[in-house]
Amino acid sequence: MYIILLAFAAAITALACILLRSYRAVSMAAMAGAVVTFVLALAAVAAWFGYFPVGYAGLKFDGFGAVILALIATVQLFAVAAGIPYIKDELEEGTITLMQARLYGALIPLFVISMAIAVSANSLGLMWIAIEATTLATTMLVAFYTKGGSLEAAWKYILVCSAGIAIGLIGVMLFYYAVYLAGNGADVTSVTWSGLLAAAKTLPPAVVKLAFVFIFIGFGTKVGIVPMHTWLPDAHGRTPSPVSGMLSGVLLSVALLIIYRAKVVVDAVLGSPAWSNNFFIFFGALSVATPVCFMIKQKNYKRLLAYSSIEHMGLAVFSLGFGPAGVVFAMIEVIGHAFLKSALFFGTGNILLAYKSTKFEKVSGVARHLPRLAVLFTVALVMLLAVPPSPLFFSELGVFSLGFAAHPYVSAVVLLALVLAAGSFFMNFMPMLFVSHEHAAPEHYTKEHWNAVHTVMVAALVLAVGFGLALLVGPGQDMISRIISII
Repeated sequence: MYIILLAFAAAITALACILLRSYRAVSMAAMAGAVVTFVLALAAVAAWFGYFPVGYAGLKFDGFGAVILALIATVQLFAVAAGIPYIKDELEEGTITLMQARLYGALIPLFVISMAIAVSANSLGLMWIAIEATTLATTMLVAFYTKGGSLEAAWKYILVCSAGIAIGLIGVMLFYYAVYLAGNGADVTSVTWSGLLAAAKTLPPAVVKLAFVFIFIGFGTKVGIVPMHTWLPDAHGRTPSPVSGMLSGVLLSVALLIIYRAKVVVDAVLGSPAWSNNFFIFFGALSVATPVCFMIKQKNYKRLLAYSSIEHMGLAVFSLGFGPAGVVFAMIEVIGHAFLKSALFFGTGNILLAYKSTKFEKVSGVARHLPRLAVLFTVALVMLLAVPPSPLFFSELGVFSLGFAAHPYVSAVVLLALVLAAGSFFMNFMPMLFVSHEHAAPEHYTKEHWNAVHTVMVAALVLAVGFGLALLVGPGQDMISRIISII
């Protein structure tokens, strides 16, 4: 029921943003839609926890899905709040037109509802359609500025992701074929995540394993798993900063959830997680280690954050290869990353508006010219590097405890990659924030005033710290335990 209401709210918000003729009205409609989406999504999550009645048709939650939906609800609210002044400034400077601003307002709710349906869909067909819808909506956001670089990034994005989703569709069709071979060919309702689990003992293992491989490769493209990651730095680097925060903060996690659900099915069919764990450990380690090669000498701060997202998703994938405890640590990693990385991308929006560049060499003295932003940005950076009480500290401590016990050499490589990534952050961001150069000063400097981006970053940091501290006390541990019991 709540997801259906979410769809209606998204449609009304998108239509209002297209039809309204002033940016003030568009921004009010977008903010109202974001608040309604936030409330309805959290109501759906509360329903999963048993606080409200649940009545979904073809929709289903699990623990991981409920967490991801809560993240979608929160990050989209932050993104819309941060995006309103961001788009207003670009509109006033003539960077974009009013029509582009209206289109931006319409695409955001469509992007959000597509993700919400993808994480709550029990039907594999509905899930695939929703993931494809996220690609269509975000392609236009990647191409938002209609310049050469943006159009090139959008072309790469839709080409690579559509190819990946097509491969994922083959995996979905193979699951249908597995159900058919098991004697349930006429029972279409069995081709759902819950139906596949219920029929696991009757499904042919060879077909299910092949289906999993196609889903892992196909939807792994949306996660940014190496070597299917090539679209991600360009897309994150070219989109408006609030959208970059949503792409990195929640879209990658939505696709990761689908791969995890496929893993649960193949593990049930095979009677053991050993076979699928190998995929997660190998490709997770590869996805952590590879981005470091591009991070050390990176010249673009948004692309650096994008490569960092590949690394963090790689760590979550790596963690999923270590059984139920690994799933919990992956979930903690996803939650912490959603809050902290989205906050950093929102902050880059203010830096870009002030300096008119995403190049490190053209940005310096942020702490001098934008002191409030510099403080928040630095705190988010430090917490992203897993300094306590960041939730990433607990997730990484946990996964390495598991990793060094089972695969010490691979875990050592992953740990070394994380250390080098942390070094690349300090080497690139610290001079940008705290060293001033005359040739890299803001183009149109005005005294910094507190704005919506600062508020959103504070809220994201409070949530991240609060979650990290909650992991140390009883209620937080009880919540995690309840999710584990149903995962």
